[in-house]
Amino acid sequence: SLSQESDYQPGTGIALNILSQIAYRAGDYETALTYGRQSLEIVTRLGNPWSKAFSLANLAQVAFARQEYDEARQLDQTILEIREQMGDVRGVAMCLEQLALTAVAQQNPGDALALYQRSLALYREIGNQRGTISTMAGLGRIALQQEAYELARTYFADALNRAIQLQNVPE
Repeated sequence: SLSQESDYQPGTGIALNILSQIAYRAGDYETALTYGRQSLEIVTRLGNPWSKAFSLANLAQVAFARQEYDEARQLDQTILEIREQMGDVRGVAMCLEQLALTAVAQQNPGDALALYQRSLALYREIGNQRGTISTMAGLGRIALQQEAYELARTYFADALNRAIQLQNVPE
């Protein structure tokens, strides 16, 4: 395995993480898990919280895709704790948004709503328009499920207007 072939363990941990992402995107969840677990083992041993959060995120994505929502939620909760300890506001917002998606999948709109609202507040705090747009869309979907059509329209219209404006902003 790759983890045994290289003496440069930080690079190996990152490489395994990337291989896990590639396998996930290809729909090969077993391979994604194998590489993700190997990556997690290395980066945990090295004490790198940033890389650990990314390795855990790959495992959480696979769990979510396999509809193993309790596992996905537990992994994302661990990632959230790491991101909070690091002071990574954007990472916390992204993790809250992922936890909201899991709450939606588990048919828990109350939790999803609270998580989306926390995420939205953080995205706005740091001026992250893409995160604001995706979170507003998530809030719109929750409003639709609750048959709050005017609120849903407001969320979706705001998200659409921001998306249109963002395309005019050079990166």
